[in-house]
Parts: sequence; C-alpha cells; structure tokens
Amino acid sequence: MANQRLARRGVKPCFIKKLPQKVKSSQGDSIRVTCTHGNKGCRPMFIKSLPQKVSLAEKGDLQVTCVTGSMTEKSVEEVRRRVEKDSQNIRQDKPMPPSAIRISNLSATSANITWERPLDDGGNPVLQYILEKRDSGSASWEILTSLPSHIRNCELDSMAIGKDYFIRIRSESKVGYGDPIEYSEAIRASGVQNALPSAPGQPAILTIAEESIHLTWQPPEFDGGSPIEQYILEQRELHIPRKVHTQRLIVPEPPYTVENLVEGSQYEFRIYAKNSAGLSPPSPLSKSVICHSPEWLPPTFLTELTDAAVEESERADMHCHVDGRPFPAVSWFKNFKEVFDGYKHKVSQDGTLCKMAVMNVGLDDCGEIECRAVNIAGTVSIRANLGLKVPAQLKPSQQLHDGLSFHRGEKMKIRVPFVGWPLPKVTWIKDGKPLQGNDAYDISMGEGSANLTLPIAEKRDKGKYIVQVDNQLGRDQLTFDVVVTDRPDPPRGAPFVTDITETRCCLQWQPPVYNGGSPITAYVVEKWEHGEWMSIGPTGVPNMVIGGLRQGNQYKFRVSAENQFGRSDLGEESDLIVMEKQNLTINYDKLVNPVGTFNAVNLDRMSSDLSSHYIVCEQLGKGPNGSVHRVLERATGRSFIAKTVESTRTERTSVLQEAAILSEIQHPKVVGLHDVLETPEGHIIFIMELLSGGDILQYISSKDTSYTELHCINLMRQPENIMFQTSHSLDIKLVDFGMSQMLNPDKSVRVLFGSAEFSAPEIVSYEPVSFASDVWSLGVCAFILMTGYSPFLGKTIQDTFLNITHGVLDFDSPLWTNISQCARDWIKKALVKSPKTRMTINEALSHPWLNGDAEGKITPVELDVLGHSKRILWQKWRESMKDVIGMGRLAHQCPVHRRLTRQGVVFERDIHMELCDQAPQVVLELESTEAYVGTVARLKCRFMGQPEPRVHWMHEGVLLGDSPRYESLFKRGLAMLTICEVNVEDAGQYSCTALNDVGSCTTVGEMHVQEVGFRRRSLDVGQGRGRSVSREQDNWTIEQRRSVSMDRSSNDRPVTKLSGLPNVTDSSIPPVYTLPLFDQAIQIGKKCTLSALVSCKLEPDVIWFHDDKEVLPSSNYHIEKCRGGMYKLRIQSVSKDENGKWKCFAANAYGQAVSSCILTVLENENEDMSAPTFGQHLSKAMVFEGNSTTMECRATGNPTPQIVW
Repeated sequence: MANQRLARRGVKPCFIKKLPQKVKSSQGDSIRVTCTHGNKGCRPMFIKSLPQKVSLAEKGDLQVTCVTGSMTEKSVEEVRRRVEKDSQNIRQDKPMPPSAIRISNLSATSANITWERPLDDGGNPVLQYILEKRDSGSASWEILTSLPSHIRNCELDSMAIGKDYFIRIRSESKVGYGDPIEYSEAIRASGVQNALPSAPGQPAILTIAEESIHLTWQPPEFDGGSPIEQYILEQRELHIPRKVHTQRLIVPEPPYTVENLVEGSQYEFRIYAKNSAGLSPPSPLSKSVICHSPEWLPPTFLTELTDAAVEESERADMHCHVDGRPFPAVSWFKNFKEVFDGYKHKVSQDGTLCKMAVMNVGLDDCGEIECRAVNIAGTVSIRANLGLKVPAQLKPSQQLHDGLSFHRGEKMKIRVPFVGWPLPKVTWIKDGKPLQGNDAYDISMGEGSANLTLPIAEKRDKGKYIVQVDNQLGRDQLTFDVVVTDRPDPPRGAPFVTDITETRCCLQWQPPVYNGGSPITAYVVEKWEHGEWMSIGPTGVPNMVIGGLRQGNQYKFRVSAENQFGRSDLGEESDLIVMEKQNLTINYDKLVNPVGTFNAVNLDRMSSDLSSHYIVCEQLGKGPNGSVHRVLERATGRSFIAKTVESTRTERTSVLQEAAILSEIQHPKVVGLHDVLETPEGHIIFIMELLSGGDILQYISSKDTSYTELHCINLMRQPENIMFQTSHSLDIKLVDFGMSQMLNPDKSVRVLFGSAEFSAPEIVSYEPVSFASDVWSLGVCAFILMTGYSPFLGKTIQDTFLNITHGVLDFDSPLWTNISQCARDWIKKALVKSPKTRMTINEALSHPWLNGDAEGKITPVELDVLGHSKRILWQKWRESMKDVIGMGRLAHQCPVHRRLTRQGVVFERDIHMELCDQAPQVVLELESTEAYVGTVARLKCRFMGQPEPRVHWMHEGVLLGDSPRYESLFKRGLAMLTICEVNVEDAGQYSCTALNDVGSCTTVGEMHVQEVGFRRRSLDVGQGRGRSVSREQDNWTIEQRRSVSMDRSSNDRPVTKLSGLPNVTDSSIPPVYTLPLFDQAIQIGKKCTLSALVSCKLEPDVIWFHDDKEVLPSSNYHIEKCRGGMYKLRIQSVSKDENGKWKCFAANAYGQAVSSCILTVLENENEDMSAPTFGQHLSKAMVFEGNSTTMECRATGNPTPQIVW
C-alpha cells in the first residue's frame, strides 16, 4: 500500500547518499556499508557483481538494516568528522573511548566481554584496545590484555567466587591513548549459571506511518550468564477517556516494525529480554507517538545565493534560506567538491537560514559555490560565484614568452591564462592595430583565459601580438611573436656574378625576405647552358664558386631557397654572361701555409656541407675513383687541398683508415689533415695541407744544377720524404697513407704493400716486423737516389721477392765510380738480411755519411741520372703528368682503387709487430710559449721508446708534483702539461724527461708570462704620481702624465715621452686592470659581488667608491683581497641606495688606475612580495599497507607560490 501511494504521488525511489566506491577490510572482519534512500517501504537489495550478479540476502551472510528518521546531532557530527578525515584536512587527536560494553556468558569463574568501536578515532585508525581490571579491595588497575583493533571481545577467566571485579577499556592510535570507558557496575562470579538479564535500552522511534511504526532498542548490558533468546515487545494504545489497552508481541531482535496499527491512535512501547532464567525487568517507556500519514514537501530556496568578491586573505560569507518537509539536509560544494565544517570552511544552520563562510580566501577558492538541499521528497540546488578582488594579471606559459609557431593552413588557437576579479576586459592587438571579433578572428574568454582563434593560419597572420587585460584594480599586457611556418620566399632580386676567371665564377644573391619561419637550410643553384637548365648543387650560404665552365659558352643562373618545410619558388634569373679566354697563372708557393695544420678530426661526427665551409676552386688532378681540388676556407681564407674519394658503403671503413692515421700522427714531417667531410652520396672528402712542391724524382730530373752525392745526403737526412713543401724548398713531407695500418705489438694485422721492391726480407718471408724493416726500406731509397735504379727490382713480383730473399748487392756498376766508400758502407749496413744485425735508426743517423763528418771528404761530382734507371722510374708517373701540381696525383693514390686494381704491384701480408727495447727519443721538441696571467697554458712534446717511457716535468730544475694547478698527461707518446691560473711565478724554463729501462732523454722549453691580458675592456685610467709602462710592438714606452686623484686636487705637469728604454724593470709597472668591473642589474634584497683583477708587481692600495663617496667596511659591505690580485666588494643586501656608479681605485708608487661600472637596482613590482614560507610543515604518518593516507602542509608567499610534490 505504501509503494502504491508513492507511485500515485509520482515519487520514484532515489538515493540521497550512495554507497562508497571502495571499502577495505581485513580477512575475517565484518564490513558495514551505509546508504540513504528517500522512499518509505522500499527495502534495498545488495547484489554482488562477481563472478555473477547474486543477491547477497540469498546467501545468508549479509544483514540489511533499514533505519528511518532524522539524524541526530551526534550522528551528524560523526559523519562530519569522518568526511574531514578523508578530505585534505587531516585531524590529529586521541581516539574516543570504545562504546557499548556488554557482559555475557557469566559463569562461576569467567565472563565474556564485548564492546564496539569508538565513535571517533581522532583522524587516525585504532591500533589496539587495552583491557584493565581492578579488584573491589584495590585502588590500582591491572592490565588484563591488549588486543588488535579487529578483535572486540575478551574472555575474563580465573575469577574468584563472591569477589567483585571492575572492568575498563581504552583505545590506542598513533597519537596516543584515549580516555577509558568503565563498565557501569561490578562483575561478581557467584557460581550461579542462570541469572536474569538486565533491562534493555529505551525504544527509539525511527519512522512513523499511518498503519505502522518502525523502532529499535539497545540489548541489555548483562545477559544473565546465558544468551538472550528473544524479546517481548509490549505496546499500549492510549484512548481518551477509555482505559489503557496493552498488547504483547514476541520479537527476535531489533529493529522491528509494529504493523496493523490504527491511524490517529496514540501508542507507547517497552521491551523485555528473555534468557533461560526468565524475563528481565522492562525497559523504560518510549515516547508516545501517533500514527499518521506523512506530508512530504520537496525542498525549496526562499532566498537566492548572490555572487561575492572579497580581498585576498579576507573572509567570504555565502547564505540562503531553505525549507521543506521533512526539513532537508543541506550540503555545500565549492568548484563541484563538497566542503565540510572546519578551520577553512565554517558551515552553520539556524532554522531556515543556511550559511557557509570561506576563511582566508585565496586564488584557489575562487569559482562556483553550490548549496544543495535534499529530503525524501526531492533535491534542489542553487549556485553563485565567489571571486577574489585581485588586479588583472596575465599568467603566460614559457612557450608564449618564447613565441608561438603555426604551420600554414592549420587552425591557429592562442590561449593566454589570466587572473583578476572583477572579470577584466581583454584587448588583442596585432602589429599595433586592435583586433575585433569577425570572420577572420574569433575572440572569446574561457574560464580564466583569453582566447584568440583563427580557422586557417596564413602568412599574413605572422607578426607581433599584444594581449591586454584590464579591470578597476590593475592592468597587464604580454607581447609575443607568432610565426607561420611555410616554404620560404625566393631569394630577393636577381643573383649577380663576380670574379669571372677562365673556368669559374662567383655567384652571389640576397636571402629571401621571409624564411618561412624556419632557418634556411640550403640554397639550390641552377645554371642555364645550351638552352637547358640543370642543377649545380646545394649550398648553405648565399654565394657559391661555380667551376667547370667552358670558354666561349653563355650562362645564366637562378637560385631557390629551402627550409625544413620545403623549397621556394624559383628566383629571378641572373644576367647572361659569356666565358672569355683568360691567361691565368697561380703562384701556388704563395698559397702554402708555412706553419702547417694539425687537427684531431672526430670521424664519428663529420660534416656533410662542403660549400658552407669552403669555396671550391680549380681542379688539380683527377683519377678513376676521385679528384683533387684547391679549396678556400671561408673562415680564414687559407688554401687547402680537397681530395674526394668515391667509395661504396663497404669501402667506407678502408677510406677512413687513412684519416684516422693522419689524425693520430700529427708530425711536422707528415702532411697535415685539417678536416674530413662525408657527402650525402657517400663520398669522403679529405681537407689536407697544401703542398706546392713535387716529389724527389721530379726534383732530381728538373734540377738546373748538377745532382751530387751531397744532394743525396741532404735528402737522406730526412728519410720520411715523399714531396717537397714548395717548389723552392727542401722541406719534405709524407703525403700518401692510403694503405697504411696502425700496428699493435700484441696483434697481427693484414697490411697492403704498394711496392714490393722496398719490402724487407722479413716481410717477404712472413716474419715479425720491427723498426729495422724501415731501415731496409731507407737503404733501398738511398740506393735509388745514388744510382737511379732499384737494387732488387725484377721483371715480376716473384723475381723481386727472390732477389730480396738473396739480398745480393751489386757495387761493380760504373754508376758507383764517383760514389764514396762511406755511402757504400751505409747502404751495406742498412741492407743486411738479418734484422737483428741490421743497423738501427739511431746508428743510421749517427753514421759519418749522415752526421756531417764525411761531407768534407766527398768530391762534389755530378751523378748520372739520365740513364735507363731514370726512364724506368719516371714511367710510373707519366699518367699524372697532366696534374697541375704534385699533390694532384693524390687522385690516383686512392687505396680502394689500388686494392681493387692491384695498381703498383700491390700485395698483402699478415704481419706481426716485434719491437725491440729502445731508449726514449724526442720526436717533437718542447717549444717556447707565451701565456697571460689568469689564463691556461699548455706545454707539449712527443717521445718514442720501447717499453713506453715514464715522463717527469720540471720547472727551473724543481720536480713538479701533484697539484690542482698542474695536470700532466701522457698518451701514445704525447706528453702534455696543463697549467691553470697562470701567474708571474710560472715563467721560466720547463723540461720534460722521458725514461725507461734502456735510457732517458730530455727536451727543454721556455714559458714567458705577460702580466697584462691580451683582451681588455675600456678602463677609466688616471696616470699620476710616477710613470705608467705599456708595451707596444716590443718597444717599451714610458709616459708621464698629469696626476688624477679621486678626491684630491690635481697638479698639471708637462707631458714627456721617452722611448726605447729596455732596462725598465717589472716592479716599476703601475696598476693595470686585467679584469675590470662590468655593469650589473640586481633585484632589491639580493646579494651582489663586484670583482676586479689588478695586475702589477708592487701591491697597490685599493679604495672603493660609490658615487664618488668612499665605501668603508660594514655589516652590509665586505671588502676582500683574494689571491692573484683579485679584489672584491660584496654587498649583502642590495637596496635602492646602492643604485649608481661604483669605482675601484688602485694606486701604488708608480701610478694609479680606476675601473668603474653601473649598478642598476631593480625594484619589485609589488612591495608586498615575500618569499615562500611554510606555516604548517609535513608531519610523520604511519599507515597500514594497502590503506590510503593524506599528507598536508601549508605554504604562504606573495605571489602565491607553486607547490611541487
């Protein structure tokens, strides 16, 4: 009937408070979940979802209790406490005492004690319960036991008959022990098993209907020693003026619904408990109640919520009036999150007036406030906005500061967050013109943001944008750039041609007006010849040297630009040019760099853009697998050789082997490697030192003067020779390392040999090689230089190997008639078959034929070099006679080509390096160097020896030990000493000694230290009270000028200048600022340090000035003198008074100097700004595994600090 009446009224079942999303419990413990529904007579059914939907009521392990009626003030407070615990506010308090202590199963010697959880755990879970007992004759409590929180019953045994016991229980959490609860009366073990139970609790009315009343009660505290079997409910119907009518009902357990009542009648109820001994005394009477049909009214708001705005850190009050029957439960929400009464939010209710106050309002509190009223008849809510009265301020991201980028054609949306209340006005400006919302621009305001949207981004939309926010409290604006990326525009104007030579010209052009929002990655150049356009290639700079042009032909050029988004349209065409024949002669000797170049090239990170670093000039030689060109380095203008090797991916390792060897050697007698590049096509380009001279055979055949044995001795003193540095120089360098290999004494390696006639016998017979193998090759070279033919060369490679194995020398030829016996002796000792008896390199250099002792005994007779020997040797180079200079034949010396074609009688051997013990020798002498005070100096030299020597450095005869200022490094024969923070005392003589078990050697060099740095900013220098010394082009000049003092009167003196005084001592140098002061900008409250480095021999007196007032040491000003002439002024806290000009004045007996700077003090935008501080720190928390916890802290600051966990 009740459900039918609900249906007739149109009220469908609804939940006022739903079930929680997740409940955690220990195994074996009871679980209690609660939900509130707004329909009388509807009994909920709980369903278990896994593994299938099953009604738990059917399984018998679930007890469903329906409770109606209004919530008491005590239960509301409990709910609020629990919700506050789960929110961001953590309560820390002791737990309340346990509730509902009951005694059951009382026997002659024992009793069972049960209790319920405390109503409030203080914000932390209960860890355990402490049970205590006390005898009636004692005043002290004794701990009976302690039990974990999930156990709430205990057996009290060993009781004495006739003795009284008192029981109390307390809860314990991580905060501490709660107050105890004591059982109301003493427990006595009388020996009687069956006693009457105590009276149950007073019945409480839960819900009232027109024909039924739902009530409940508490069980008796004492069950009489036996379980409660049933309850007897006694109801009394009160009729006036008739007498009272009473009726008894048997009830199994509370709660219970009394039905079949009469509408309009008044009733009272009381309860009896029954066990095996009988009935208990009756409970107190319930309140009288009349059955009637309820009249439900849905909640309604009598007054509306209104918007509110307050100052920061103030209190905001929101209130409204609400009514309904029954009176609705009111809840408050802030930004869709429910809030409860606490220190942050104060929630109260007075009749129909409902209030909610937000304390200490901050930026996070702004938003939507909602008040929701709920009763059994319905739900209603009302909303209003809470704002913070703050000046309008933009909160842009770093991306906005850096600028935005959109691709052409995509949607362009700009969102700029802001804060401010009242809501500010937003203005957009592009390139100085305000923007209005129209079809092109969609201007809108989101939640705390200003939005600008363009459906399609075009090139015209790029530019400088300004967004302004303005309200009655303040104004702010942001300027940022918007770039629309696309293909670039074509280069500006037509390209123009300059520097036209015989076969090349220089083409230049202007970059495009708009680069498409991305850097130009390349320019693609095309040339017009014979009526057709063809691509020349890309370049990274707006110019290109175009070679390979033919005389008499006509040419035009055009250029397009590329970026990461594509290639531009073709640019304008250049003027038509005609290549005329010109007589051009290049003096390559003037292009040679006499110093040479040595760079350690990183082969893992090779550049691929040749044209952006070098200008390609004329071709010097061309071979089947490569070519050689002269190139100009754009950065320095120096000329180099570019050797291009065409190789496949499988041949790349063999080609790069030559670069690795050249990068490792770095010897003055080896051609220098400057750079290595790899083109996208896989071609390897070697940028090498330019050598303009030819090889030795060219030198011999083209020598205008006679070629004598003395010339041969001069060449043999440099046995590594292959090519002369210039055509007029005898400096010789090795140039071809295409088939070289790095040898490791511990490993064998397969080596490619280009000329069998120079190979030693041990190479032919697969025996280990050593340095003696090189001596054999030098002996063959000497034989060829003296006679013009090879001593072991046969018609085939097998004949050559056989001649080397026999090792027979023929000195009976007429060519040896005019050659000295000393030369023959040197060659015989060098061409000894056994490497152990063959002379060493040191012995070869100390032989009288090379050390100069025999030069006076040698007759300068011209040697015969025009016979068949010269013709046979020169035949090897006839294919490269068309090369411009000698280095052009590097195009023919490609190791890949020679390996594949076996050109030059190529053969391979697996060899093993055998090194004999050798005393250290200096390969690269320690050279004198110059350093400046405060810089880093490096001294280096190179040694060789076996075993690897140890290295010691000495300064002025004193051994340099371990020190932070000295760093010694020795790797693969290279010894390097690094000196940090050079000072004057570091000048002098340095020596490096290498020693091993065989011997030692030493190289010596000087280091000169300059006190004045080679880079100097402009200084305010006042000369006076003596002389100032400055060095200009190695001539010392002493100047006497008028004295200038900071706060003293100056005396004019005539200016005199004396030049050419080399005897001026270092001690007469006045102060000079090696590191002057520099301008700074510091915020108020920050620390600041002014530093200046003063260089002079005689220590100066240093005075600091601020706006021409002397600065004295104080608590805010700390003046320091550091090591090495560094003077510092530290300002502990910068204020507005520190703004202005600061000077450092240094003076000694020989002069004075001043360095100045401007210190700009930046004021804070808001004087109320403060650094973040923690008002509430994090506290320690202990939590069981699997449970959730909340950590809380409170930080304050202006502006509001950002919190990072």
